[in-house]
Amino acid sequence: MALPTPVDEMERHQVYWLEDGNIILVLEDRIAFRVYRGHLARHSLVFADMLALSPSTAKNDRKAQATVEPPEFRPVSSPNSAFKQLTSVEEQEHYDGVPVLRLSQDRAEDVAALLDVVLQVTPADPSFNMLEGVLRISTKYLFDGVRAWAVQHMQARLPTTLHDLLADPTLEVYGDRTLAARVIALAREFDLPQLIPLALYAIVSFNFAEPPAPASPLFSPQSSPTTHTFPPVPPPPNPYIAALATIHATLPPGDVSRFTLGRQRLSEAAVSYLFQLREYGLMKISCSRKVGQYHRTCAAGNVHAVWSRPQPAVAEFLRNPLGVMAVEGKAYDFSTMCGDCNTAGQAKHIELVEDLFGRLSEIFMLDDHSFER
Repeated sequence: MALPTPVDEMERHQVYWLEDGNIILVLEDRIAFRVYRGHLARHSLVFADMLALSPSTAKNDRKAQATVEPPEFRPVSSPNSAFKQLTSVEEQEHYDGVPVLRLSQDRAEDVAALLDVVLQVTPADPSFNMLEGVLRISTKYLFDGVRAWAVQHMQARLPTTLHDLLADPTLEVYGDRTLAARVIALAREFDLPQLIPLALYAIVSFNFAEPPAPASPLFSPQSSPTTHTFPPVPPPPNPYIAALATIHATLPPGDVSRFTLGRQRLSEAAVSYLFQLREYGLMKISCSRKVGQYHRTCAAGNVHAVWSRPQPAVAEFLRNPLGVMAVEGKAYDFSTMCGDCNTAGQAKHIELVEDLFGRLSEIFMLDDHSFER
C-alpha cells in the first residue's frame, strides 16, 4: 500500500489555507485545507465529537447537544461511515503542530463549497453542482443547518409543485433532461422524494425523436498540412440519443423501470384527457354561436377547423399533456371558437392539469417499492 502524501508536499487550497488555522483537512491525498476547528465543531455533530479540545470540553459539548432537539433528517445508512473516516484528534498525525484529518473519500471542491456556506460567502445563485456537493458532505458529517440550506436552495431552483409547473410548463430548467436524472439519483440518495415526480415527468415527456443537431466544425474532416493523411473524424452521435444513454446510466435501476413503464402509462392517461377537451374534436359539441367578422359558426368540436395540422397537435399532447394543458390553461384562445367555448376550454385545462399533476405518483408507481428489489 502506498504511503500517504506528506502535507508539506501537497497543494494548499487557494482560499482555505489559513496560516493561523488550527486543523488541517487533507482531501484526495493532494489538497490541504487549514481552517479553524471551531467552525467545523460548531456546525457538525460529527466534527464536534472528533474535535473536542479536552475531555471536559467534550463532556460539556455533549451536555449541550443533549438539550437540543435532534435534527429531523438522518441518513438511511448510519453516520458510522463518517466516524470511521475520522478518529480522535489525539490519534491523528500533526503538521506544524496542527492535527491533520485525512478525508480520503471526499472531494476537495465539495468541502470548499461547504466551507463557503459555513462562512456565509456563498453566491446568491448557487449552481446545481455546488448544491449537490454541499448536500453530500453536510449529510455525511451531520452539518444539519448547512444541509437545510442546500435543500432549501435545491427546492427553490427545481420544480416540485403545481405552481412551479405552471410557471415553467416546458420544464426548461432541466435542459436536455440529463440534469433531471441526476436530480432523481440525488433525491434517492439523500431522501428528497419531493424532487422526483416532476423530474421523472421531465424525462418521460422529452422528445427524444428530434433530428440530430448539425455537426460541429470541430468534427469536420480537415486536411493536414503534413504529408500524413488521417481518416475523417465521424460526426458526433445524435445528442438526444447520447442524452438518453446518460439518463439510463444515471438513474437508479428502479427508476429506469419507472421511466420505461411511466411513458406508456402517461400516454394512456393523456388519451382519457383528450376526450374531455373540445379543441381536439373527440367530444361532441354543438355550438351555433357566430365567430369573427364573417360570422362563421363556432368551430368547437371540429378539430380540422381548430388545428391546421391536427395530427402533430395530438402527438404533442400525448407526449407532454401536462405542458400543453399548463400553457393552454393560461392562454387558451382559438380564433375560430366563440368566447364562451374558449372560456370553458381554459377552465377545463386548469381542472385537468391539476388532476394529472396529482396523479404523477400513481402514474410513475412511486409508492411501489418492488422496483428497488
